[in-house]
Amino acid sequence: MRPQAVARTALPVPTPTGLHSTEGIDQKALERAREKLWSMYDQVSQKWPGFIARDGQREMMEQALLTFMSVKDPAETTEGLNLATLEAGTGTGKTVAYCLAAIAASQVTGKKILLSTATVALQEQLVERDLPRLKEVLGELDVQIVKGRGRYVCQSKLDGVFDEDPSGGWFDDIDGAEGQTFKPDQTLINLAEDLSERLQKETWNGDIDSLGKPIDSSKWKKLAADAGSCTAAKCPNYSKCSFYKARNTAKDATILVANHALLLSSLESESKLLDPEERLLVLDEAHHIPDIAASQFTAEARLLGLERMIPKLRNLLQKARKELSLESKQMAPDLAAEFTACGDRIRELSMMLQSSGLLGTTEPYRFKHGVVPEELTGIFQASYQELRSVLSTCDAFVSDLNRKDPDAAPSEREMRRRLTGEIGAYTNRVREAAQTFRMMARHERVPLVKWMQAVQVGNSVDVRIQACPLTPAGGLVLNLWSKVGAAVCTSATITACGSFTYFDRLSGLNRYPKRRAMVVKSPFDYQAQGELRIAPMETNPKMPGFSDELINVLPDLLGGHDGGQLVLFTSKRQMSSCFERLPAKLKNDVQVQGDSGRSEMLREHAKRVDLGKRSILFGLQSLGEGIDLPGHLCNHVIIDKLPFTPPTSPVEAALAEWLEEQGRDPFTEISVPKVSMTLAQWVGRGIRTVTDRAVITICDTRLATTRYGSLILQGLPPFPVVNQAGEMGERRPQAARQDSAQGRSSARPARRNY
Repeated sequence: MRPQAVARTALPVPTPTGLHSTEGIDQKALERAREKLWSMYDQVSQKWPGFIARDGQREMMEQALLTFMSVKDPAETTEGLNLATLEAGTGTGKTVAYCLAAIAASQVTGKKILLSTATVALQEQLVERDLPRLKEVLGELDVQIVKGRGRYVCQSKLDGVFDEDPSGGWFDDIDGAEGQTFKPDQTLINLAEDLSERLQKETWNGDIDSLGKPIDSSKWKKLAADAGSCTAAKCPNYSKCSFYKARNTAKDATILVANHALLLSSLESESKLLDPEERLLVLDEAHHIPDIAASQFTAEARLLGLERMIPKLRNLLQKARKELSLESKQMAPDLAAEFTACGDRIRELSMMLQSSGLLGTTEPYRFKHGVVPEELTGIFQASYQELRSVLSTCDAFVSDLNRKDPDAAPSEREMRRRLTGEIGAYTNRVREAAQTFRMMARHERVPLVKWMQAVQVGNSVDVRIQACPLTPAGGLVLNLWSKVGAAVCTSATITACGSFTYFDRLSGLNRYPKRRAMVVKSPFDYQAQGELRIAPMETNPKMPGFSDELINVLPDLLGGHDGGQLVLFTSKRQMSSCFERLPAKLKNDVQVQGDSGRSEMLREHAKRVDLGKRSILFGLQSLGEGIDLPGHLCNHVIIDKLPFTPPTSPVEAALAEWLEEQGRDPFTEISVPKVSMTLAQWVGRGIRTVTDRAVITICDTRLATTRYGSLILQGLPPFPVVNQAGEMGERRPQAARQDSAQGRSSARPARRNY
């Protein structure tokens, strides 16, 4: 079977209604900001070694500046002029573009800047590499990194390791096999001694990322700061707390660098440090926002852990009761009765779920259409009410323990503070469980996603219950887009199949008709710098012989190139099969992801290439994004097949089910755009600089033979495409017309929301 020639056409550039608009902007202020922006850009152009000014970068700066100058006050509503989605192709220089625009707008509006990216590693790249280079050109920039509490050690927990009676609230392994009170073992004691010594000698700042050595995550969790057990300024270690030292340093900074998970988790907290209402926000690597938001908006309860937690929490309150004021003691409820009733209800819920026949041994059970049977809805609602009662009692105890009492002895104040921290360590999890039960008992027009799974814990069976919105769009609109002063979303890959529609729907931005959106063209000459080849395969991944054929053709594909090569697989099984059946000569050139650490793997790869040897990386999803292999480090990218993933997760399956109920096609609306974004990232590993040369080989003929393949092709960099027969051709015009329609529709108010 030979596919026809593949059409090639220019990627459509959507023109939303807000693009270039200066509506509502003070024109004099805008002119001042523009003067500052272009003055700084001139400095960068003249002083930055090797800097090349680019038209796309200028276009991006202008749109970012207009967005920031459209900043709204917290009480104002917005149609989206203060929101922008700017896809900036690889090599555009988007970091310089959005930084300069934000700095110029900040100097005119007085608003500070918040840069948020997908991971802590990318945060540190901005703070340690990109922004210092900008600082060398522009002079002083007040920049601080902001991380979550869990990245910092808790001094009180370190001290607690050495106590004769360690705090159960801090150290209990509630989800462990036996659920017994945790006693620090020698490994944890040794770790605590090492960290304490480093802090005392001031050779470490308490941040796990700056420690310089890996730490077992289960051990770190017992020593890391957390909001529940933190007593803030009441803690005797407050003045030397690593977390608060970092926050106090950051609070007055002009530019803060955070990550998406931290930003989203802080939206409903009392902390004002990352308040999007007060800052100009840049969301870099914004294509991750929907997935990270979905995780943040998911509530979870573990019934076995909760059942074990309730009596321990009661014992803590009994201990704390002695420290209450006389009035509170008299008003306190009967703890034994209240907590026994709550524990009984949780056990009843667990028994009902385990005897329902709905729980499998490995796979999660999802409630179809988010509908929980009536008898289970009732027990979820009753369990929610019981937990609410327990939380109300806990909150009352904590409020009284925190009372001002100048006559109390220091030992009394310390006991109250410690009890507050121990109670808080439990109540955060109880609060999330209550939220989970509440969501399980709710039934709405757009269904919530609700699922549960049996989990073996030692000799016992736990039940994990989870619930979340169908998509994060509503939560992002409510908590972020409606509140933020101004925000620019940017990434090299935000469009899917040449349209912003997929991202806009999942993020909720389609509800803002005047939002700005633009695709900034990459400066790379893809026509001259490489080509995209569709491998000459007789089968496709839907056929039974595909895996064997891939194994057979891969040696020839690899043998035709020297230098660095990257092979990306959609499954670990396929990767292992292909590696095992490589000829010995080629196998010696290959490093397989998982056999060593990623950093070590990339260093060895660079070493081999620098010595003039062939070096081949076999990897999965995480090697398809976020790695930079310029020049000879990667002159050939091979992709085994289009990275479709079946809707196996409860959330994906629920969304597909709901779309089908609406008479819509989840494959077209979800699967194809998702593949388009992922494939664009993978293909983007090939060309990283204006001098790179690379071939991209995709071993999936569906890219050339199917309608959805031609749509996916439109979302890839505009390489010349060589089909199976080795023929050059143009991309199909009908696919381009469809893409253009999608691009236009992304600028209008969406008629259908997820």
